[in-house]
Amino acid sequence: MNLDTIRTFISSFTVDEEEVNLFLENKKLFVKFNHIFLVEKGFSGKKVSDNQLLYIQLEKLLPSKYFLLELKGLVSRSLFLKSRDVSLKFLYGKDLPAHLDYGVKLEEGKRYLVDYQGEILGYVQCISENGNLRLVNEFHVGEYLREGN
Repeated sequence: MNLDTIRTFISSFTVDEEEVNLFLENKKLFVKFNHIFLVEKGFSGKKVSDNQLLYIQLEKLLPSKYFLLELKGLVSRSLFLKSRDVSLKFLYGKDLPAHLDYGVKLEEGKRYLVDYQGEILGYVQCISENGNLRLVNEFHVGEYLREGN
């Protein structure tokens, strides 16, 4: 993984290119215990903090809750879930129904953070299948529990 991979990932959420550049300006990736941190270029390698954690390595590499919170600050559009039932299904790995009103206009190929009562639960990617949009569950925080066992 490199900064270009991070740049492409963040941009897939329709974040302004200038904001992505500011977020990554004078930064580098640092790996510690297989976790990936975003640190200043002159970082000495001694101590990293949780808010610098981008990805955690469990059975597979997963985005950290801290990274999702950073994205929340950069992203102008999140999908706001109104139903606890829909939220739980999402956390169990189900895709989101595309016909619900999430408060945003869905665009094919874009990613959206999923928000329930101010908490980021994960993200989806909007794809088109046979002319119909689908919101594919790419990551949800329930994976932390599943991966940690």
